[in-house]
Order: sequence, then C-alpha cells, then structure tokens
Amino acid sequence: MRATFLTCLALALPGFGLADCPTSKADLTSGVYLTSDSSESIRYRSDPQGHVLVESFPMKDFVFSYLATTMFGIYQLQEGTAYQGETMPDSLARMTYALPTGNLPEPSAGLAFHSPVQVNDDPEQPVMFVSVGLPRPVAFGDCSYDTLPVLARMVSNTEDYIAKFDYIPQLGFAVEWASGSFAEGVTVKPGLKLSLTAPEGMPPP
Repeated sequence: MRATFLTCLALALPGFGLADCPTSKADLTSGVYLTSDSSESIRYRSDPQGHVLVESFPMKDFVFSYLATTMFGIYQLQEGTAYQGETMPDSLARMTYALPTGNLPEPSAGLAFHSPVQVNDDPEQPVMFVSVGLPRPVAFGDCSYDTLPVLARMVSNTEDYIAKFDYIPQLGFAVEWASGSFAEGVTVKPGLKLSLTAPEGMPPP
C-alpha cells in the first residue's frame, strides 16, 4: 500500500514523468521543438550572443525553412529562407530598433513598448507595438507553464500585422500561437506541443 501511495503522490507532482518537457533556458543550447496539428514544426535554439534562433519548417518534408534571429522569440533581428539547409541570400532581411539589441525589453506583466523598425534600407519604417498581459497557465501538449500573453503588432502604411504569443519566462522564449492582420483577424495554430525531441526527419541545425 505504501509503495502505491508514494507512486500516486509522485505522479501528482508537477513535471513528474514528463522527462521530454523543456524545463529551463539551458535546454535552448541543444534545442526545443514545437509541433502542431498542422504541417509546421519549429526548432528554438540559443546562440552565444543570447539570441533565440527560431527555425520554422512549414512542411513535413523539411525542404524549406525560415530562420529568424530574435530576442526572446519576439523581436526579429534577422530573417531569411533556406532550401535544403542553404540560406537564399536574396531572402535576408535585417531589422534594427530604436534601442540597442541588448536593451529590448524582456516581456513582463503590464509591459507596453513600441519602436520604429528599420528593415534593411527600406525608407518606410513600420512601428512595432508590444503589450503584455497578466500571467496565466498554458499547456503545450503534456508540458504546462506559467506564461505571459504577448500581443505584437506591426503597423505601416501598407499593413497592420498581428502576432499573439505566450512568453515562457522559465524557458526564455515566446511561442507564437496565432497571427494575421488587424482587419481580417488571426489564424490560430492548432494542437501546439513542446518537446526536447526533434520531429522525425527534421535535419540537424
């Protein structure tokens, strides 16, 4: 009876039996993976400069990918498209903000931040607005976290783009769970799951 009771107690503890769930920022060193009920898979990694690298594979054949260098998974610093692991030079875009990269604010409850964004040498500078709500629990598959809801909005003369995230302070990055336009609404990504195991067939970084 005692062994059964202890087993049940252990199973009730947060994180028990969820060895494949990311638990700390250190997991970004080897990679954290997001899958969904659609065909998209994402790999999150860190680099020595403290950036979060977000590599998105839109199809299960993993031929094309989009790689973004970000702060916290929210502020894009560089993005580009790759074919079979080779970056297409013409696809590269670099972004700068009113603040130095290291001063871009980490999401915190109640944060409201905005900045013009310089994209390559484009004379038009869209403005990025970031607002952060109150903490809430969110589950990504079997992995549950205390998160901060983040709304990011990019406004220019030609577009009004919205992305919705859940920032996970424990892991140091945000998961985008919906995106779209202010006028037409957003599309929600279905069935998001976090894991330390790469999806089958995903090429190494």
